[in-house]
Order: sequence, then structure tokens, then C-alpha cells
Amino acid sequence: MVVVLPFLSAMLARSLPLYVRVVALLFLSLSKLSKPEVLNS
Repeated sequence: MVVVLPFLSAMLARSLPLYVRVVALLFLSLSKLSKPEVLNS
């Protein structure tokens, strides 16, 4: 278990930026679809 934890934390640290990018893109696309008049102005 002690050997697996650093490996899991390294995988999480490596995949976290991609996860944040996907969530940000989804949030932006949802805000565009729900409030187009706010982004157009």
C-alpha cells in the first residue's frame, strides 16, 4: 500500500490538469448555450 500511494498520487497529479481543462471547457460551453446574450454583448 505504501508503494502504491506515490504511484496513484503521481497519476492523479498528471491527469488533474486534463480533468480541469475538460471541466472548464464543459462549463464554458454550457454557459454559452444557456446565456448566449451575456457572452455576445
